[in-house]
Amino acid sequence: MRSTLQSPSEEYQPLALFEQRCRTIYRLTCKHGTEHALRLEDERATPESFRRACHIRFAEAQILILEELIQVQDSKKELNAKLKSARKGRDKLASTEVKQQIGLENLKEHIIRKLADSIAWHLIGGQNYIARRLCLRESSRPTLKASNLASVLNFVNEYNGSNPLGFALISDITSFVQLGDVLLIGGNGLQIIEVKEGAKNHESMSFIAENLLTEAEDEQIRKALDDHPLNEQIRRILRQHTKMTQATTLLNTGGGIDPATGERVQIPDMYHTEEHYFDELQNLITQLGPKKDWALTVLEGGLYIGAYKGVWRRLGPSLLRRTAYEEINDTYPVTSLREGLAQALVEPIFVKPLSEDQIFDITFGRVAVFILLRLDQMLSLYSGTPARAEFLSVKQSRKQQEKCREHSLFTHEGQCVRVVYPTGTSFLMGDGVRTRVVFDTLTPQCVVAMSASDSTSAV
Repeated sequence: MRSTLQSPSEEYQPLALFEQRCRTIYRLTCKHGTEHALRLEDERATPESFRRACHIRFAEAQILILEELIQVQDSKKELNAKLKSARKGRDKLASTEVKQQIGLENLKEHIIRKLADSIAWHLIGGQNYIARRLCLRESSRPTLKASNLASVLNFVNEYNGSNPLGFALISDITSFVQLGDVLLIGGNGLQIIEVKEGAKNHESMSFIAENLLTEAEDEQIRKALDDHPLNEQIRRILRQHTKMTQATTLLNTGGGIDPATGERVQIPDMYHTEEHYFDELQNLITQLGPKKDWALTVLEGGLYIGAYKGVWRRLGPSLLRRTAYEEINDTYPVTSLREGLAQALVEPIFVKPLSEDQIFDITFGRVAVFILLRLDQMLSLYSGTPARAEFLSVKQSRKQQEKCREHSLFTHEGQCVRVVYPTGTSFLMGDGVRTRVVFDTLTPQCVVAMSASDSTSAV
């Protein structure tokens, strides 16, 4: 979980105006609906009125997010041109300064996209298994001006203006919605919409409509494509259509092909209640004050959490390691909660039940929260479940990593972890387990219980 963010510093100072704009967007995306409902009299406070109020402000926030992203992307384009020029002129000082400016623009983009993710997270009910099906694990996001933005914006504005109980979100402004142009939640549930423009696209779509009548006639369209002048265009649209169909089928039926991996997936009917350590996290941050610059707690399952401000932000990781390693001479990574800004498939910090000031202090680096997960203690929790967890040898682990290049496996000192069920089935623990504990703030006990319940658990 290596981060592209800068290390904690005074970097937030030149971002004061940007932070104020982000706070405005945050209130529109995460606070307005609740505040609106509280102002209503009991007989007028209905689920429908709450949803309408949220969607009205989501629409306002979406436009502000779009404006911020375009501004950031324009700025990065100019800075990259300056960096190229500085490198060509071998001006190391100028190169260093431009790199720092690019770093700040990257931070801005991460923050803005996480605010957009907050809208998406509300629309999908905070369900991680839905978010995973919408994400293709692409490392970069599109440049908005290079996309069919005008057509997409026109579509979402028209839909949102006439469907107050539904909402259409532009996919390209988010971190994790990487299917289609629009994520739409309405009367027909979740839909992924592709908005096509231009003569070539319309011609391609007409060709597909005329030839792709049933799945059995797939060979027919393949043969027809060989001689078509828009061969590549049509194939690209077909690939997009296939992935969108796979995602919607999987989410609506509970079984099918995962569009990100191409693997068959079965979503379990029953889910464990998610248990978070929000209270402990909030308590730690609240302890920080004029006379206290750090606070520390240790939770069951080997979870060490430290909150720091001032100069202690730089000392936090080493202090947390020292606390964790008093008993054993092992090393586990220390992760900053703030690094979640650069992670696509995590719960946005803006939807966590922390105060606005706490959220923005973490986001802009004034407060640092570091988390260390001791794998040995977490794995011991499996002893109380039907499943068991075991380390593979280094040699076995290398073989498994070669086989699972598409997945990031959870390893410690070169060893993978295998969870085995009473039925004999097993799975290799992915790095998503640590992600869920650190960035989704799930307790180790909860994650172990979810993964130990059955082999289809979508941890």
